[in-house]
Amino acid sequence: MPREVDDNQIVGYALFALHKGWTDSVDKIDLVLGYLVTGQWKIVPVNQQKLDALTEKIRREIGEMKRPLVDPVNNVAEEQGFPMTDNVRSCRRCFYRAACDGSKRPGAELNGSTGSH
Repeated sequence: MPREVDDNQIVGYALFALHKGWTDSVDKIDLVLGYLVTGQWKIVPVNQQKLDALTEKIRREIGEMKRPLVDPVNNVAEEQGFPMTDNVRSCRRCFYRAACDGSKRPGAELNGSTGSH
């Protein structure tokens, strides 16, 4: 099923292609999403405005990720900068399960339904 994040992902591929020099113009890029399970196809228009908007979004999100770091330049963090979530259901999908005692709380088990953040 098509989602907005899919558009961002494929526009990101266009940014990458331009960065790598695989093409010299956004006008030479055609973006098509294929959803193999449903057989749906979606053409995603791309232009410089979309590339600029995604670049800004990526920069903002990088800034948000770096904010809790003690030393963002050297990527240094301290555990207290990353408080445990109150939503134990999100623990089921967390990449840091092994390093966090929060995954041992009731409701954070891997088996069971997944909730949203």
